Amino acid sequence: MKILAGNFKGRRFEAPHGHRAHPMSEQIRNALFNALGDVKNKSVLDAYAGSGAVAFEAASRGAEPVFAVEKDARVFKTMKTNRDNLEIEPLVQVSRANISSWLEKTTRNFNVIVADPPFDQLSEEHLAKLATRLEDGGVLAISHSSDIGVQVEGLTNISSNEFGNAKLSFFTK
Repeated sequence: MKILAGNFKGRRFEAPHGHRAHPMSEQIRNALFNALGDVKNKSVLDAYAGSGAVAFEAASRGAEPVFAVEKDARVFKTMKTNRDNLEIEPLVQVSRANISSWLEKTTRNFNVIVADPPFDQLSEEHLAKLATRLEDGGVLAISHSSDIGVQVEGLTNISSNEFGNAKLSFFTK
């Protein structure tokens, strides 16, 4: 895997091994950031971080602060190693936690939140909690199966794009 644009463009990092993580493809990550536009100086939360690809891409494009949260211990270890190998520790803060529990412990709100949970673990409850941490005018981007529609209470769906069996849906407050 590699960072697609920005200060760290072309730098490579590892994907977690096994079936628990499904790293966002470069095509979808590129489409995500094209849709988000300029993220410079915006706060970003990568809520189901996996390899850290979304967080690393956001930091490379000038977002700050950037937080990456991953609950699986093995996947988190890969993400943390990736961050350390990329030497971007001050730019990307990583946490090993369930996103719902992590949100209960922070008071921070975000300009951009990206949720890319395993497709079989898309939780309306977690999405609703994420929505409460979105700044007014901010964007919640959700990667999910193209077989299902997603709505988030209190947010407006502004666009959706399909990529085979994956779909990116964008919501704003």
